[in-house]
Amino acid sequence: MATKKPDLGPIARRFLAGELTREEAAPRNALEFVVRFVRSLGSLVLTTVPLIAAGVVLSSLVLPATVRLSSGGAVLAVVFVATIAVLIALPTFFEIPIAMVLLSLGAPGAAAAMLIAGPIVNLPSLFVLARETHPKVAVSLAVGIWVLAVGVGLAVA
Repeated sequence: MATKKPDLGPIARRFLAGELTREEAAPRNALEFVVRFVRSLGSLVLTTVPLIAAGVVLSSLVLPATVRLSSGGAVLAVVFVATIAVLIALPTFFEIPIAMVLLSLGAPGAAAAMLIAGPIVNLPSLFVLARETHPKVAVSLAVGIWVLAVGVGLAVA
């Protein structure tokens, strides 16, 4: 005898009734779709490319100075890189060239911290997690990943 699977559709519609509607109607033809897509892509590029460029410039100025500090330089570099890597959203595989730069600067611990924290989590995903679950969950995840990245970075340094 086959059992009927539960249908979550009515339950989801009840709780998300106002959140599932969109103000904008679907495109009526291919041209309207292409125009909307190009506008959205342009907006995305104008928003993200300057932020990525600023992050690269800031990293190129801050990281070498952090690595060259006296005895605590390696620890400070690991903590700094782990903190930034947990928060920023990197393009896919962008942490690899940053880790290579850190290795060339003589900071293997900071490179390890980047490779641990960079691909796992970022601020936008933490905001989504906080909204969908609870802010404590997002903070716990961020702190956990940061502690892991710092621990591995210090073990390598």
